[in-house]
Amino acid sequence: IIEIGTFTGLSSLGFFHVMNKDHSLHSFDIVPWNDFAETVLLEEDFERFNYKQVLSDLGHLENTLKYKELLNEADLIFCDGPKDGHFEKNLILNFEKVGLKDGCILFFVYN
Repeated sequence: IIEIGTFTGLSSLGFFHVMNKDHSLHSFDIVPWNDFAETVLLEEDFERFNYKQVLSDLGHLENTLKYKELLNEADLIFCDGPKDGHFEKNLILNFEKVGLKDGCILFFVYN
């Protein structure tokens, strides 16, 4: 699972409950998870749930290319940020350039 937008970790917490030991979750953000006072994440979540936060903006092609291999392995990409329309458009264009795995589900959250 790839999550885009860690923020307080609520979505990550939800994924933890459906993951098994063979799953991994990589959460992309531009701000470290522990910089948010409201975070629900704990240090032990990273090892316990095969969880990693990646500090990178996938709205930029060079960053998307850097993580192409990881992105190509994803069964689910869950995008929950920043919801400005510009980032999401760039992300889709970048995904078209790097390609995604057949059957990968790309899910966008808009409030």
